[in-house]
Amino acid sequence: MSGSEASRAIVRMATNYLRLGLNLALGITLVRVLIGWVGADAMALILLIVAGAGFGMMFRELSNRAAVRELGSAHHSGDPERFLRVFNSALVVSGVAALLAGVAFAGLFLYLPQMKMPDALRPAAPALVIGQGLYIVLATALAPVFNMFTVTERFVAYNFWTLAERACQLTAALWLQHVTSITSPPAGVFAYGYLVAGLQAAVFVVPVGWLMLSDARLRPRPSKVGGQEIRELSRTLGWYFAVELASSLHERVGALIMNAYFALLGNIVFGLALQFTSYVRQATQGVTFGLDAVSARFSTDKNKSLSVLLTHSTRVHGLVAFPAGLVMAALAHPLIQLWVGGKPDITPEIVDRTALTVQMMSVALTARAISDGWTMILYGAGFLRVYAPLVLVGAMFNPAITLGTLWSIPQGQIEQNVGFYANPIVFSAVYTTVHFVILPVVVARCLKVRYPDVFAPLTRPLVATVATAVVVGPLVWLGWRAYPNWNVWMIGATLALFAGVYGVVAALMVLSAQERERFIWPLLRRAGFGPRGA
Repeated sequence: MSGSEASRAIVRMATNYLRLGLNLALGITLVRVLIGWVGADAMALILLIVAGAGFGMMFRELSNRAAVRELGSAHHSGDPERFLRVFNSALVVSGVAALLAGVAFAGLFLYLPQMKMPDALRPAAPALVIGQGLYIVLATALAPVFNMFTVTERFVAYNFWTLAERACQLTAALWLQHVTSITSPPAGVFAYGYLVAGLQAAVFVVPVGWLMLSDARLRPRPSKVGGQEIRELSRTLGWYFAVELASSLHERVGALIMNAYFALLGNIVFGLALQFTSYVRQATQGVTFGLDAVSARFSTDKNKSLSVLLTHSTRVHGLVAFPAGLVMAALAHPLIQLWVGGKPDITPEIVDRTALTVQMMSVALTARAISDGWTMILYGAGFLRVYAPLVLVGAMFNPAITLGTLWSIPQGQIEQNVGFYANPIVFSAVYTTVHFVILPVVVARCLKVRYPDVFAPLTRPLVATVATAVVVGPLVWLGWRAYPNWNVWMIGATLALFAGVYGVVAALMVLSAQERERFIWPLLRRAGFGPRGA
């Protein structure tokens, strides 16, 4: 990888990790604020509605991702007319996707009476659906404009506005809790649904308007819409729909199954566990985000850069995902207890069940965090239609096996451990098999590398993680034996110890001598360690 490309990658990853770190802080704080303000049942309802609304939000994600490669190829082609045709055609396709998103939210609205929730909260549930529905339709329709931050690789601006949008949730909750006189959960959920949507819409319109004013190419021109471009974008959208539908079958259908069998207890456990384990994926999204745009640019060069990109990105994904997944599983119970355990409505049963669910799902989410890099590279290189059918067919087994397992359990035993944990167990088994065993076959064929070569960059990060666990694990166990009730200081000290040891081990085992000379030793010299002229 050239020096200039490495510098661009560092900027991309640094800004991504800043956004994701702040996102993590916002997400953790939001859950605590909502539980403390409207209670666990209302929080579970919000998680349930968000899961159901995911089928509508899926169309926004489709518009965000489906046109990136086509817009990127047109942008880098140097042909202004081609770009105008692709961009304006993308607006038409996104408009259709926005209509479909509206239909999905309408379906969710009609399904609300079938969801299990306290009667007192039923009048507030439509506010969450209507508010998010209106916002998602707007964001989906204008997604090609916002996508230009990614296409032009302006990741700092993209990360800023994405973070601002996420901050609207916490801003709304804090304002309603501390400024207004709303204290009842139903009234709070009702106001929260509309206020969040209004703030997010305002934050989204500002960068979109600025892009359209500063770049005349991004102003709609119906005369530039091309039939061929619409057909190509529609095909891409269709295949990406398969990918997003697969994700929904794993996560959002799982939330609906938990609600059908275990009501809001199932939703708060599964929802908290899914959000908690998603932080492993977020830890690698700093590397993943932008790979589609970068690989689209590489694919236009028609060289071997994609295989080099695969090697470097896989190694860095493993460098981040393995330790994050291990820490998440090992410290699940104290971290969950620290996160939500102190709230009155969060019982020890909820904490115990959530922690065990996290441990069951951690392997699958670690595999997902790594495979995200592979799928982004494949998509950017034009292989979306090759891997999309695989992940969709694989995902269909998840709800089918889960429902089959639950149907086979006698009704009186359904809420016991086997029944309650059927969903996370099946999720982990199916997802790991599809994305970490079968998908690499497609990666190897498309990028013309051997199957073992796909996994080879993960070897050193895995060994470094295991070596760190061997050193730190006994010390953590002794600390836990001496002080069973962990507090924030003990968790912080454990994380700092693990990070410190892993940083040294990874620098020696994972980075090459050239990379250590380029990145590590200059930092140490500036910190006063080692000779200045070395």
